[in-house]
Amino acid sequence: MEIFYHFLQKMGYDHPVHPPITHIPIGLIVAVFIFGCLSLIVRRELLPAPAYRRINILALLFLMPTILLGYMDWMYFYRGTWSFPVTVKFVLSGIFLILLIIAIILNGKNETHSGKAVMVYGLCVIAVTGLGYYGGELVFMGTEKEHPLSESLSIGEKVYAKSCAPCHPGLKGVAGTKPLSDFDSFLSFMRDPRKPDGSPLPMPAFSADKLQDCDVIALFRYINVEGRRVASRGARPALPAGPLKP
Repeated sequence: MEIFYHFLQKMGYDHPVHPPITHIPIGLIVAVFIFGCLSLIVRRELLPAPAYRRINILALLFLMPTILLGYMDWMYFYRGTWSFPVTVKFVLSGIFLILLIIAIILNGKNETHSGKAVMVYGLCVIAVTGLGYYGGELVFMGTEKEHPLSESLSIGEKVYAKSCAPCHPGLKGVAGTKPLSDFDSFLSFMRDPRKPDGSPLPMPAFSADKLQDCDVIALFRYINVEGRRVASRGARPALPAGPLKP
């Protein structure tokens, strides 16, 4: 996986790879839903019956690599860190997959634009809408200061240089530690640093007055992304030349 992303970066592409292909199954299912609704309204077929089945099969075929590439992006850019948006996206992807299979089965029974089929198409549209929404949540993290990942990494680098680098140069003793397993743990640790046994650490606490939540999010992203680069390359942390967006 590392080789794949490093190759893309050398070619000048350092974005996640699943967003471009995501629009294909989304566009296909939205088209089927629209034609199905219009067919119900005018009470006649606007597309030949086999077309619905073929479009749904195409959506299913493109959904599979989209899920795979989305998983790869999550592992590479977020180190497999679980968060609520990630969990929802996994659940909605599974639901969308099941709904597409149901739609194809209904199409095989010539229920191409029946009320039942259109309802399934509508549920698919709701699922992909949720996927898009929570994809945006991953980019912006729902903070009052909404920063794309590329800008967030830059902010995180500055926060780290000011607040962490004097004691942890080059991410020493930071990357890969337990508080980085998820953002809530990291935030709690930053607010009240403690050892696993609950005893206080000599590390200073960073209250909300010293470090706002949005800056802690940027710091969390920076340490995770740069820590992964350091571990894979054995090099000093450095931000990539191009933007990184999930």
